[in-house]
Amino acid sequence: ERNFSSAFLPAIHQGTAIQHVESSPDKAPIRHLTDHAVSPEVQRRRIDLIQTLNHRQLQRLKTDQQMEGVVESFELAFRMQTETPQLVNFADETAATLALYGIGDSPTDQFGRQCLLARRFAEAGVRFVQVSLGGWDHHGNIANGLRNECLVSDKPVSGLLTDLKQRGLLEDTLVL
Repeated sequence: ERNFSSAFLPAIHQGTAIQHVESSPDKAPIRHLTDHAVSPEVQRRRIDLIQTLNHRQLQRLKTDQQMEGVVESFELAFRMQTETPQLVNFADETAATLALYGIGDSPTDQFGRQCLLARRFAEAGVRFVQVSLGGWDHHGNIANGLRNECLVSDKPVSGLLTDLKQRGLLEDTLVL
C-alpha cells in the first residue's frame, strides 16, 4: 500500500491498489469500494452534501491546496465507487477477447485478468496503470523459472498489446 502513496503530491495523485483479480466480478478487487448498506443514490447525496460544505470552506479560505485536494479526493472516490464495479466485470467481453488474454487457461488466467483490467482502465481514461508479476529472480533455477514465468506472461502481454492497438489506445499508451 505504501508504494501507491502520493508522497508530497496532492492526494488526488495517490494510486489505488487492486487486489487479486478473482474470476467472479462480485468480489471487489479494491478494498472498501462498496458499502452494500447504502444505495448509490444515498451515497451520491452524502457526497454532494460534503462537497457543498467543502466548497463553502474553500471559498472562505480563498486558496487552500489541502482543502482542494480533499474536495477532489471525495469526488474521485465517488467516481471510483460508481464506475469500478463495471470495469472489473468482464461479462461484456467476448470469448475471443478473453481467449486473447489467456483467461480461462491455467497458467495465464490470473495475469491475463490483470492485463485485461489494465486495458479496461486505460480505455476508461485512467492515466497510469501498473501490472505486476513477481517471481523473476531466477538465480538458482533460470531454465525452469524463466520458462514458467514466460508461460504465465507471454500470452497476456501479447493480448494486451494487440488489444490496445486494435482499439487505437496504443498510440496514447506507453508500455514499459
